[in-house]
Amino acid sequence: MEFKLINRFGKKLLFLPNEILLFEIDNELFSLLYHRDTLPSFVKEEIYKQIPNNQKNNFAKSEKNFNIDAIVLTISHECNLQCKYCYGNSGTYNNAGIMDFKIAKMAIEKLFDKEQSNVGISFFGGEPLINFEVIRQVVKFAKKYLGKNVRFGITTNGTLINDDIASFLKNNDFNIMVSLDGNKLNNDKLRRTKNNEGTYTRIIEGIKTLTSHDINRRISVHATLTSVNNDLIELVKHFVNMNLLFTIQLVTEKELGLRPNLDKLSSTIDKYGKYIINLAKRKDYEKVFTQTFGWIKFTMDILRRRSKRFYPCGGGRRVLVVNPIGDVYICHRLDGSDNGKVGNIVKNTREEIIKNAERLFSNKIHEVDHLQDCVNCWAKYICAGRCYHESLIETNKWNSIDKYSCHFRKKLIELGLILYAHLPDELRNSFSKNNKIIN
Repeated sequence: MEFKLINRFGKKLLFLPNEILLFEIDNELFSLLYHRDTLPSFVKEEIYKQIPNNQKNNFAKSEKNFNIDAIVLTISHECNLQCKYCYGNSGTYNNAGIMDFKIAKMAIEKLFDKEQSNVGISFFGGEPLINFEVIRQVVKFAKKYLGKNVRFGITTNGTLINDDIASFLKNNDFNIMVSLDGNKLNNDKLRRTKNNEGTYTRIIEGIKTLTSHDINRRISVHATLTSVNNDLIELVKHFVNMNLLFTIQLVTEKELGLRPNLDKLSSTIDKYGKYIINLAKRKDYEKVFTQTFGWIKFTMDILRRRSKRFYPCGGGRRVLVVNPIGDVYICHRLDGSDNGKVGNIVKNTREEIIKNAERLFSNKIHEVDHLQDCVNCWAKYICAGRCYHESLIETNKWNSIDKYSCHFRKKLIELGLILYAHLPDELRNSFSKNNKIIN
């Protein structure tokens, strides 16, 4: 698709997918383009004149290269919760256990060069804090081996956090993502202990312990959107009242019956969109910033940088995952499966692992430009295709497309374009630079 027209919330917009450019246009041009599939030559010429010379064909660095600058250590295949939508068999990934320091040390030494700068190490599970003592050891070693320019992160359910853990996370500048699915009623229907008890109170206690150590800016909340908690405005306001950044992701396990009805999902996104755009129209930009999330901020960041995405994530090209027995995967969600394994940290060299990842991408995983269902989509260079794990669990194919999740993403991407058009130039950078997605 050469262009996308948007006429919503008082803005008529022209989005050029191939150029990653957005223009506000008048009624006359909108009417002219409405029944066309291609841009008239005079429109192209006028648009090209408006692009500064230093931005013509000036896209951010391609994502196509293999350059590992982050690893995820799935440090625990154990979890103290049993969430309804868990894709990892209650955090065990069908092979319960915890990682020892030897495996973690070997992963760092083998996948990173000594003193390699600007790298990231993230701890995942299961529940990673079950193996907190090994996390301590890993951080100490990583700082010595890699130097000061190493970033640490952790994804946790928040129920095991105490003052000792909070102090450690603060002192080592961790980015902390806590899983929480909204208010107590909704969260406790979805995120339960193995004794079938609710978790909201314990999660909030964990978050309060973190905030008491003055690390609010490094904490974000991650919610999974389901048929149980599908009121976006209520969900957003709940997190805003906690004074934390947040992201919201659509549930993937459709066979569990937890996906919201598509019409209801569209309605709740439209309702949220009207709410957030009205805030922008009132120039209440602080509230706009705190109450936007995920794909919306991500879209604005892509517009700011004029960057094209060719793959849905950095898995296998920039990020590798190591599990407790040393198996290496391109994605933490594929841990324990027959798909996405590219070696073992004990048995294989770094070169062999990278070569296996390259071979996987060459043979099975394709850029969005080569996906038949995506090739004519206006959002393809923002979305970049479906999550590999979602595709595999539903179709056993790497690059299948699901109209349901496509609809969700495109609605939010479109909202990101509209919101970007409502922001003054001086605020666009600050909004997008603080984007914390992930998807």
